[in-house]
Amino acid sequence: MRIVTLLGGAAALFAITKGSPVDVSRALIEDSIGSVNLSAASTVGYGPPHVGYGAFAGGGTRRRVRRDSAQKADLTEEEFEALITKGCMLLGAMGAKDSEVSNFVPGIGGSAESQWRNPQDIADWGWTRANSVYFRDFERGKPDTTFLSAIGASSRRQHEGGPNWLHGWEHTTETVHDGVTYPSTAGMYCTIMNVDDGVMIGWSRWAPSYAGQHMKSPPVYTFPKLARWSDMAYIDWVQHANARQKPASNIQYFANLNIINDLTESIIEFVFDSPNLQDDCASFSWERRVSYPMDSEEGKALLASPNGNGIAWFLLQHKSTFGERTTVDRVEVWCKYEPIEDDPEGEDEAQINMLFHIRRQ
Repeated sequence: MRIVTLLGGAAALFAITKGSPVDVSRALIEDSIGSVNLSAASTVGYGPPHVGYGAFAGGGTRRRVRRDSAQKADLTEEEFEALITKGCMLLGAMGAKDSEVSNFVPGIGGSAESQWRNPQDIADWGWTRANSVYFRDFERGKPDTTFLSAIGASSRRQHEGGPNWLHGWEHTTETVHDGVTYPSTAGMYCTIMNVDDGVMIGWSRWAPSYAGQHMKSPPVYTFPKLARWSDMAYIDWVQHANARQKPASNIQYFANLNIINDLTESIIEFVFDSPNLQDDCASFSWERRVSYPMDSEEGKALLASPNGNGIAWFLLQHKSTFGERTTVDRVEVWCKYEPIEDDPEGEDEAQINMLFHIRRQ
């Protein structure tokens, strides 16, 4: 079997079971899809939908396309076991009292509550709003929001008078703190928030630690201290809930749409026993979605994925808002073929999605 490329190299994920306490904590805190090596197609974000994709013959009148990644590889059993271990630690931390989180995440002493709560911190660390019409209208990457009605949530967007609002940030500005210069990194986080129905959607997320090294020329290796999606999303969520006069504690679902992360895709293929989920997309439509409870090995591995562990940190570092033992209950996975906009050959691309269910214990 091929060996998958993990956080900072193949050995980094195994720090969860073999590394020092500091290494373990750092590995777990990497909570965005930009924290692992992606394919050449992924390093440019979403961009033009056809970039980096290879076409192959498909059924019907449309051709199906998939990413041609030299880095995406099959998981080994040992790697899958390491992901299960990481999922167990995250579940334990979510289900524990704040004072007990350090029992599950070595390297965190005392309270696990995040220091980042002031909206002004976002601007102070070089982030600017990315709320163009292109983002606002959900055009970037065409996320599949059809699941919203199935869970009883509104699918109307903000400019339609609905509760689904986009909160986008780009790391564009150089800042100086305590004599240290922090250059812009091209990091970007776009999150759809529906505080009325308790739904959050992770859409396009590129951590400064990834974007600075792979999307800047010359590369950047000094990253802002306010850099994690979970912290940025929390500040926006609370502000937005207050503005709409809704309780910030009401978080029931977290979805990751249009997943393009190679490691996450490899994990899903492993648990589905599918050699290539891009080819098998029609077998896992929303109507045929697969659900994994968190007491299953599959559920734990998906929670530990680059597209899953961010919601765990969102909950476990903000227990004062969401509750001491609010945790992820299960995850659903589905896939949808979506036509590529303005493609002259009428090609489709497979969009892989995950929905995490959240509950208070």
